[in-house]
Amino acid sequence: MDLRQMILSSILLFGFVLSSNYDDLSYNKDASQSHTAAGTEHGAQNAVDRNTTTCMRTKPIGSTSPDKTAWWKVDLGGVYNIYSVNILFKNYDGYEKRQQGRFAGFSIYISNSKDWTESSLCYKSGHQLPPLNSTTTLMKSGRYVIFYNERLDGVTYPEDYVSGTVFTELCDVIVHGCNTTGMYGSNCDMPCPVNCKVNACHIQNGNCFECDPGWQGTYCDKECDYGWFGQDCKQRCIGFCNNNVNCNHLSGRCDNGCANGWKGPLSDLSYKKKSTQSSTAIGPHDLYKADNAVDRNRATCTRTNQIGLNSPVERVWWKVDLGEVYNVNSIDIFFKNYNGYEMRQQSRFAGFSLFISKTGNMENSSVCYIDGPILPPLNLTIFCNAYGRYVIFYNERLIEVSYPVEYDVSFALTELCEVNVYGCNIAGVYGNECNIPCPNTCKEKTCNVRNGRCLSCKPGWYGSYCLRECESGWYGESCKNLCSINCKNTTCNPMTGHCPIGCVSGWTGPFCSRECVRSYGENCKLPCSPHCSQQKCHRFNGTCLTNCTDGFYGEKCDIADPTDERTWVIVGPISLTVNMVFIIGTSICIWGVFTKNISISLNKQPCVKSRPYTETEVTTETATYYQELAVPADREAYSNTTLR
Repeated sequence: MDLRQMILSSILLFGFVLSSNYDDLSYNKDASQSHTAAGTEHGAQNAVDRNTTTCMRTKPIGSTSPDKTAWWKVDLGGVYNIYSVNILFKNYDGYEKRQQGRFAGFSIYISNSKDWTESSLCYKSGHQLPPLNSTTTLMKSGRYVIFYNERLDGVTYPEDYVSGTVFTELCDVIVHGCNTTGMYGSNCDMPCPVNCKVNACHIQNGNCFECDPGWQGTYCDKECDYGWFGQDCKQRCIGFCNNNVNCNHLSGRCDNGCANGWKGPLSDLSYKKKSTQSSTAIGPHDLYKADNAVDRNRATCTRTNQIGLNSPVERVWWKVDLGEVYNVNSIDIFFKNYNGYEMRQQSRFAGFSLFISKTGNMENSSVCYIDGPILPPLNLTIFCNAYGRYVIFYNERLIEVSYPVEYDVSFALTELCEVNVYGCNIAGVYGNECNIPCPNTCKEKTCNVRNGRCLSCKPGWYGSYCLRECESGWYGESCKNLCSINCKNTTCNPMTGHCPIGCVSGWTGPFCSRECVRSYGENCKLPCSPHCSQQKCHRFNGTCLTNCTDGFYGEKCDIADPTDERTWVIVGPISLTVNMVFIIGTSICIWGVFTKNISISLNKQPCVKSRPYTETEVTTETATYYQELAVPADREAYSNTTLR
């Protein structure tokens, strides 16, 4: 892209931002992508850095590539009301149509969860090629915005689509909306209706996308019709309630008890269980004790010491021990009310949290509910769908924190009249009768009491019901962990993350996370040369990183130097041995020839008795280093000597 086009793109982008009254929700937020093209400059963050000259880039997809799909995702950090998504695609001078053909057919998804199966399709590009600066008005709500494209084998795409080598290159993705949760309007200053699910509504008119369980209508301000309850008011009351009254429109239970001869399928797990609290207000004996919240008498309530600016105490908690680990479905809380002081009481409880724990410690617990910023009702039902033994109510008024203006920050008392915890008192089951087994691949065989969805998955599985095995390159609980890039073929055990076929060069260990030490190659199975100083070598190819020890040279210090004197320590004895063998062999040969000649000479002489110890007279000639036996002059040379 030349300077003229860069300036034009910047003007278009800047003009679009100025024309929008909504906030930029995606700027510098956490981004990820399915795969990244070779190089260090193509990361997913390039699409949210607001620099149009830097672009993300995936590996190619299409008929000439092993990859057939590509995605890019940004995590907005919270559930927000979204107005539009603006995408600036990469352009090259003279190749506009090719670039359009590469992006053609893309889709945009919005999700509140990392799980794609729970995302909703908001836009899909059609037969016409998309502009390289594309804005899509969505009017949705969510936390994750996902760009997706594909070029599948066996699919016939429109003629203008590029289907052979398709790179995905996004230079900027701007998500516009309200950066305050639960707000809508052109200035993001109007709160969504109270009963909108996840506090999300249409960013322009405030219509709820979905209602909380028990509510219906455009603004979720109407209770379910008689005989119905729950999400979208689609569940029919199945019990026989006392006095033939309607079931609770939120939970489907009979608030005033069951008719004679009937009982409910979900158990009251907290009734008269052991309860404790951080502090107890001063009063008559047992008037404000913790157990008052589980006695099923709404006239008796707990009360703690106050928290806030007028108290040295900043935090308060109440806790019930269910006695065992149970599958929790919902929690009813009835706060203390005083006629004419409803708002004051709401402001005291505002901002509270609920936790479910197996150990009783908040640090090891899971968050079930966080209140705010709207004041809570004094009677509410919270659907939790968690697994644990302890239910913990918690609130705080910290000095250094600025709270909404409606919150009571100076004299906040905690007064709980009843806390009812409902769920199945048998582990690993769900359903209205608590008689359907949870999927085996659910972690600890725990699932949503109502619909059987797993609360979390065993390692190696993912999806709402944990029925899908981890895709290649992923492992662990709910397949949230990437296999090590040092695993051979980047594949690992989907449950443990171990590398089953070994490590690439330079790495070792079950996760291929340890560098080679004094070794190199795949799985570090080749030792560095002992002639590398300190036995240090390049962990990928074995080249010595230090000098060679004396007497050796070469990249791996594996070639001996024949000129080194210390090589004679080995070569010398070998050479000496060879020479000795040669000398002895030669001597034996000469001796053999000599004795043979002597024997022949003796055989030609008469048998006369020789005098003992007679010596042969020899003549020494100075012209030679050899000595020859003296012979009579009348004999021919080389005749046998005669003993005298």
